[in-house]
Amino acid sequence: MTNVSIEEWTGAEAKLLRQALRLSVRGFAEHTGIAARTLTRWDSSDISARLRPDSQAVLDATLAQAPADARSRFAALLREAVGSPTASTTVLATPPLPSTSSVVGGPGDLLAELDFTRRRIATGLTQGGNEPRLDVIAERISDHLAVYTRSSPTEMLRPLLYDIQEVDDLISTQRASLDLARLSESTAILAVLIADSLMKLGEISRASYWYNTARTAADDSRDNQLRALVRAQEAMLPYYFGRIERAVDLARSARQLSPAPNDTAALATAAEARGLAMLGDQYGARTAMAAAWDMVESFDPPPADRAFQFDAKRLMLYASSTYTHLGDTSHARDVQRQALDKYEPIDGSVIDPALIRLDAAVCAGIDGDIDEACGLVSDTVTTLPEAHRTEIVFAKAKAVLPAIAPRHRGHRSVQELQDLLTEHNPQHRPEHSHGRTT
Repeated sequence: MTNVSIEEWTGAEAKLLRQALRLSVRGFAEHTGIAARTLTRWDSSDISARLRPDSQAVLDATLAQAPADARSRFAALLREAVGSPTASTTVLATPPLPSTSSVVGGPGDLLAELDFTRRRIATGLTQGGNEPRLDVIAERISDHLAVYTRSSPTEMLRPLLYDIQEVDDLISTQRASLDLARLSESTAILAVLIADSLMKLGEISRASYWYNTARTAADDSRDNQLRALVRAQEAMLPYYFGRIERAVDLARSARQLSPAPNDTAALATAAEARGLAMLGDQYGARTAMAAAWDMVESFDPPPADRAFQFDAKRLMLYASSTYTHLGDTSHARDVQRQALDKYEPIDGSVIDPALIRLDAAVCAGIDGDIDEACGLVSDTVTTLPEAHRTEIVFAKAKAVLPAIAPRHRGHRSVQELQDLLTEHNPQHRPEHSHGRTT
């Protein structure tokens, strides 16, 4: 196999790598996490410009993890580009195995090479059929689902990346023995977990791309239950950071795909109720929430201690937000007390109880109890483990401020809360200013 290393990436080499991987600009953006507008700029005006160190590292890793045929195509494209004023110096000989003291990336270079080699071996071991490899991926997905509700998004992203790369390797083989339905199902579930993790971290654009990938894979599987689940989960992104109308549309689409009473249908119905409540639709929100309760009570769902499972306890989280948005603080507070009793103290969930307490803070703000509102937010944020203080938590926390009447905005507790949220929020990226924080 031809190995290639790039001494210094420019837009020219980045474009050639994209072509070798046979990806569009948008597909390469999803594959690398680099913004599509940046890739377009590299393809044209900045084709000879030296790229930033973080982009250099991403492209190094992308090349190291590329399938063998793509690496060969990349080498051929580089040979064709020799002599071009836009091509930087390249090394086409097989490079030595990087040491752990490598200047570029340090141990990461060695680990990336190990990951690539392991996946290549796994591909070779399944030459006779990919069922065993799909079985292993399915087992690991089950493990992810079991720990997801108790794990921070940063803890989850690395193992999820490993498994989505395994799936990518299987897709690239394009063998007749491939079970495309199972592969699509695995892709959809992994993509939703990645999207949800990125959403919690406030990586809104990346989360949106991964949700799109999950929806495409689910549609390819032709499993309506999976298609409904992906859409119901995706509804969370516009609920927290986008257009609420989009959240309602996704929830309704999920309900149409899963009309029978089950936990996916209940999740979709609850998501619709929450979105309608934010839009101020009292009747629609209450009707949908009542339907969600009827569904949960009509079947015996498994406990929601795994990702994607939906029971009465998780429904209380959605009911808490729904009644809070409707300004029905009496009903909301009653649900919140019941929910926290179910979640604590041994449930192990972290984010859901925090979001319920922040709903309670909004209720206190609406009711004019400024000290209680600000105190609840402060206690929730400061006692939350740092790995779980993600953008989704701060989106809820910030919703307390507009719930407080304007005449109380100068209250000392409010000022202290604003300072605390600024101090503890790890995200200060421009794209987040466009997100909805309700």
